[in-house]
Amino acid sequence: MLGKRTRTPRIFQAPIFWSVCLGLIFTVVFYKLLGLSPSRMALLHRYATCHEVAYISVAFFFTALCALIYKFLESVKQDRLTGQCESVVEDIKIARSTESFEDEISQLSWLEAVWKSQSVSVYTSVFGARVREVLGVQNRRRTLVHLDQDLKNSEEFYADEQHDSYAMIRIITWAMPMLGFLGTVIGISATLGQMDASKLASGSQEAMNDLTKGLYVAFDTTAVGLVLTMMVMFIQFTVNKSELKVLQRMNRLVEDLFGCCLAATPQLAQLPGVDTAFEHMTRRLMGTVEKLIKKQSELWQNSLEQSQARWTALSNDTQALLNRSLAESVTNAQQSVHEPVLAIHKQIAVKQTEIANKQSDAIEQFNAAQLACLAQLRADVFAFQSKIAEQIQATLEQQESLQHLTKRILDLSENASVISAMEEPIQRVLLRMTDIDRFHDAAICLTEAVAVLGTQLERHGYIGRTAARRRAEEVTNETANDPNVIPLRRKTG
Repeated sequence: MLGKRTRTPRIFQAPIFWSVCLGLIFTVVFYKLLGLSPSRMALLHRYATCHEVAYISVAFFFTALCALIYKFLESVKQDRLTGQCESVVEDIKIARSTESFEDEISQLSWLEAVWKSQSVSVYTSVFGARVREVLGVQNRRRTLVHLDQDLKNSEEFYADEQHDSYAMIRIITWAMPMLGFLGTVIGISATLGQMDASKLASGSQEAMNDLTKGLYVAFDTTAVGLVLTMMVMFIQFTVNKSELKVLQRMNRLVEDLFGCCLAATPQLAQLPGVDTAFEHMTRRLMGTVEKLIKKQSELWQNSLEQSQARWTALSNDTQALLNRSLAESVTNAQQSVHEPVLAIHKQIAVKQTEIANKQSDAIEQFNAAQLACLAQLRADVFAFQSKIAEQIQATLEQQESLQHLTKRILDLSENASVISAMEEPIQRVLLRMTDIDRFHDAAICLTEAVAVLGTQLERHGYIGRTAARRRAEEVTNETANDPNVIPLRRKTG
């Protein structure tokens, strides 16, 4: 029974051996039925029995048809089981809403126990296999951090399994048209090999009949292969759509089950919330210590009750032994009663002392163990607090360094603004310097003009030498007529 419950089914995988056997059986039955009434199915008889290649194509067709029928029935079955699993998942979700768990391992254990309690049909279905595989992976990981990735991997794995289940059918759909082309080649080659050139040249009817007979075989085998291939492809498309619909339904149901029943334990993910996380951890630790103390108290109470029960039983046994001893002593002799009674009392006192010593030793050992456990827990708590304080101190130092760096960045931004403000005056100065260059060029031109003017003045005797005195009228007449001379007034004296 356990082997049946843990067996994982192959997703929509048709058995190749039984598909081939059933395909051959259906092929034989088909040709037997075809031979019973060839006149009623003349067209079918012609194409199905035209050549040996046609027989092989028909056998391939029935093999693929058997595999597709099996896959379709399996998809219908899994769809029905998935419908049952939906009601089971709803019941599990309702039961999960009333449960509370402290960690992830307890959630996994609870869900695994609940799933094992389901019926054999649900447990061994494809959906049940997916749930078992995901639970097994989470139990090996001991965490739910990678649950979404594991669900995605499971979905991709079963999609690949469903695609691989069509391997044999894809080979058959490839082989049947190839067989048709092979029949074409065989028919044409046989026709050409048996053709008599002399009869064909004479145009006899017998040669034409042989030629058309070979061509019939060639084209009929191709037609059979193509028609059977198209039929298999249409049936394959229908079955594939039904299987994909079932897989999509399973994917939604698996995500709903694990999303509602498993939740990851919150962790300390953000640095600003260290105090909150520390308080949360402290509360959980104190709760664990309280539960441990309660459990130890219950164990101690149980041990005291067991000790009391043993003491009561021992007292009853001792009382019964004493009564029997007293009865025997009274019946035997009055004189011999005193010594046995004293011996029995001594034995009782010794046993009581031993029991009391054992109980006190057990109590001391239990108290010592409890004190050591509490001391260890306090030391662990203090160590954890110190580590958290160190981490907080390191965090504060990092924050101070970040603040200093931020201040440096602000100073740099202010300097950049000052530089940008100085940029406009610098541009104006540069423009002025450009104007200065232009002024320099103008001064050079003016200097050259002054030099030319001085040369003209020296040539006419106004600068650098004493010119001969002339009458004003002559000078005026000469200069008025000379266009190269600049008229200037000379000072008197």
